[in-house]
Amino acid sequence: MIIESKVHDKIVVLYPKGRLDFTLSMSFEKALGQIVNNHPDKHILLDLNDLEYLNSSSLRVVTVLAQSLRGKNLKLFACQMKGIVKRVMEITNIIELIEIVESEEQAMKSL
Repeated sequence: MIIESKVHDKIVVLYPKGRLDFTLSMSFEKALGQIVNNHPDKHILLDLNDLEYLNSSSLRVVTVLAQSLRGKNLKLFACQMKGIVKRVMEITNIIELIEIVESEEQAMKSL
């Protein structure tokens, strides 16, 4: 799993790539924690276009992130969900905790 990022004025865009399974959920959580610590006043957008798979332990990480951001009056966005990733997020209702947008541009316009 690789997570690239891009920092904008009000938002950090994360581009996770590959698979987020049990073996990678701790490193995913650590990477997200570092990003939040480095940018405590920014919203987060997960661009999931290149994410092939995620499991329940990775969903827990996303849930914790969403709740943490919400506690600081910040938003967690997601865009470009597809395939199994989209299906898992819909089934688990995690999409109720995050704001689904079509693109980076839409997330930035909504702020």
